[in-house]
Amino acid sequence: MISNKSISSNKSINIDVFRALLAQWVIIGHLGPELFSWPIVPGRAAVWGFFIISGYLNAKSFLNKKESHGWFSSITGYYLSRIKRIYPLLLINCAVVSFFAGSLFVNDWYVLFPYMHSAPYQFANGVLWTLVIEIQLYFITPMLFLVVLKLKTVDWKIHTLICIALIFMIPLMRVYLSGNHDLIDDRTISGNIGFYLFGMLMSLGITTPAKLSKKQYSATLILLIIFAAYFIIEYNFKSQGIQFKLGPFLALLASFLVLTAPGFLVKIGHPIFTFLGYYTYEIYVLHGLLVFVFHQMAMQGLISTLLMWWLMPILLVITFDMIYMKKYKLILN
Repeated sequence: MISNKSISSNKSINIDVFRALLAQWVIIGHLGPELFSWPIVPGRAAVWGFFIISGYLNAKSFLNKKESHGWFSSITGYYLSRIKRIYPLLLINCAVVSFFAGSLFVNDWYVLFPYMHSAPYQFANGVLWTLVIEIQLYFITPMLFLVVLKLKTVDWKIHTLICIALIFMIPLMRVYLSGNHDLIDDRTISGNIGFYLFGMLMSLGITTPAKLSKKQYSATLILLIIFAAYFIIEYNFKSQGIQFKLGPFLALLASFLVLTAPGFLVKIGHPIFTFLGYYTYEIYVLHGLLVFVFHQMAMQGLISTLLMWWLMPILLVITFDMIYMKKYKLILN
C-alpha cells in the first residue's frame, strides 16, 4: 500500500518534471518561428499549464502558512516569500534592459507593480507579460483562497466544470462588453484566472479527490497523447487559432494527470527534470532576457540562437546552483 507521504512526494516530483517540460515547450515555441518556417508548438498552452500549477502550489503554500502561523501571518509570509522568489531576478532583468536602452525608465519596470488590468506597454523582455498576470494573481490569492475553501463540499467534477466555464466564458464576456474582437484575451488576468483557480481547487477545495486507477490513468494518458498530436498538427498545418479552442483543454487534461498521478512521470532521470523544474522561473525569465540581448547585439545563426535562447539560461542556473549549493546534488546523485 502506498502511503500518503509517498504519494505527496511523487506528486511533488511530477510537478517539477511537468514544469521543466513546460519551460522547454515555451522555448521551443519561441525557437520555431525563428529557425523554421513553421511554429512547432504554441507557447500559450504551456503558459496555461504554468498558471494551473502555480495556483496549486500557491494554495498549498498559503494553507501551510495559515495552519502554522494564523491568518495574518500567513498573508504576510506568503507575500514575503513571493517577493523573495520573484523580484531579485526581475530587478536584474530591468537593470540589463535599462543598460541596453540607455534609459532608467523602461517599460519593463511596470512588471514590478502591474496595477492595470491590461499591460499598457510593450516589454523589451517579451516573456514578462505572463509575470504581469502572475503577480496580479498573487495580489488576489488570499481572496481566492477563501472562495476555494467555501467550495470544500463540492465534488472535483463540479470544480472542473466551474473552471472550464471561467476559462472560456470570462474572456468571451469581456469581448462582448468591450467590443474587442479577439476570441480569447489571454494576456489579461481575466483570461487566465480560470486556470489558476483550477489549480487551487485541485489543491484545497476537494473533499472527494480525483483518483484514477492504473487502467484509467493509462487510458487518459493515451487520450492526452492523441489529443496533443492532433492539436500540434492542426496548429502547424491548418489553423493557429486552434490553440485558443483546444489549447485550454490540453492544459487542463495534462495538469489534471500530473496532479492525480500516483507515480513518477519520468522514472529515469527525474533528478535532472526536478532540478530544471525547481528553476523554471529563472530559466523562463533568463530566456526572455537573453533573447532581448541577442537581438540588441544583432546576433545571427543557428549556433548563436540555440546557445542564447536555450542553453545559456540552463547553464546560468546550473552555475548559480553550484555556487550556492542548493539543488545540484540531485544531479550528482
